[in-house]
Amino acid sequence: MRDKGTDYLIASSQGDATYPVWRIEGGNYVYVGRFAVEGGSIDAVTGTDGLDAWSGPIGPFPEGAVAMHDTQDDDGPQQNFKIVDWREIKKALNLP
Repeated sequence: MRDKGTDYLIASSQGDATYPVWRIEGGNYVYVGRFAVEGGSIDAVTGTDGLDAWSGPIGPFPEGAVAMHDTQDDDGPQQNFKIVDWREIKKALNLP
């Protein structure tokens, strides 16, 4: 993910359904925290087989978005994807 000239590496931690994030500074990777996608109007991400991130405006997400694979819905074994506004992730990790 690139945000205003800063590059971030977002990984998928399959064991605990969290996403650790590092800021890339030249050849260094600075850990900035991890986040999880909790339930709300839809169920939480309970497992993941990967993610993809978009920088810049895409649809209703003016600063980008991150899409995660979710291994199971609350109402059955169906798999799907959750999309999270990059601004919400930045807020959760206290990123500028």
